[in-house]
Amino acid sequence: MKHRYLILVALLVLELTLVSVVFKGFYEARKGALGKSTVIPLNNKAFVQSTTENIKYYYEPKPYGTEPLDLLRKPDWLRQDPTYLINSEGFNNEREYSIEKPVGTFRIITLGDSFTFGQFVDTKLAYPALLENLLNSSVCEDQKYEVLNLGVPGYDVQYSPERFRLRGQKYNPDLVIWFLKDDDMAVMEEVIKGKAVAYKNSGIEDRLAWEKASLDYSLNYPESIKIPLQKKFIESLDKYYSGKLLIITFPFTEEKFKGIFKSFAQSHNQGYFFDNLTDIYAQNLAFPDKHPNVVGHQKIATDVFNFIKDKNIDSCR
Repeated sequence: MKHRYLILVALLVLELTLVSVVFKGFYEARKGALGKSTVIPLNNKAFVQSTTENIKYYYEPKPYGTEPLDLLRKPDWLRQDPTYLINSEGFNNEREYSIEKPVGTFRIITLGDSFTFGQFVDTKLAYPALLENLLNSSVCEDQKYEVLNLGVPGYDVQYSPERFRLRGQKYNPDLVIWFLKDDDMAVMEEVIKGKAVAYKNSGIEDRLAWEKASLDYSLNYPESIKIPLQKKFIESLDKYYSGKLLIITFPFTEEKFKGIFKSFAQSHNQGYFFDNLTDIYAQNLAFPDKHPNVVGHQKIATDVFNFIKDKNIDSCR
């Protein structure tokens, strides 16, 4: 029980991404295995920041062709520098994908935060890339697979549907996979960022502004307020997508959140829910900050692949 509690605390802190268009840099709050809080700065030059129709403080990776990009500054415990290959659409993919889907192609879009993006692992080693390889190595006559990685570090449940609306919808996917976790229900980026910007504009130093904004959020947004709002954000994906949907999560996700995820999947046209991803923490398959390591991503990709095949979601005969 204590082990599970520590994991949940770390995950809640993990997604408290502190990003602002007026700050000098991007910051992600993290809590290590022993509970010591640290802040990992993001490379603010690597993100496009804008106001969209639905989100004031929206951001996404800047398109960089196929040039390696240092999106996230290396923490002390990371032994090797990961290489992120961001394509012209801002996806963490090694190659480009045509908007028009090739004949005989089953196209998948993955949504989520840094766990989907593949923080601290090479683009080719993140679970979406590994899933694409597994699917294309499977026996499916005359069918090819594409897996577009739309995950972005720090995203919460309000940002992912907006990213799909802006970037993913036009690719006409056959399946959307959305990786959701406990911490996705805990943080509301727009609220925290708005408060932090207000504090910053009043003359308060950057880091203190974020701390005060986070405290304000925790005091003024109890679960009775934020959970219904988060539920609506999740359901907003239905405005932009009505095809096959797969929601994935860990087995230790709180039941009250699992219920929301499962209900959304089941109410969605051709929706699936999978809550038995490998417990990467029990098997020591995570970095000190709780992100999946290389083997952790391999396990997640294999789990998702097996579920797709078991349920025949790809309609492969």
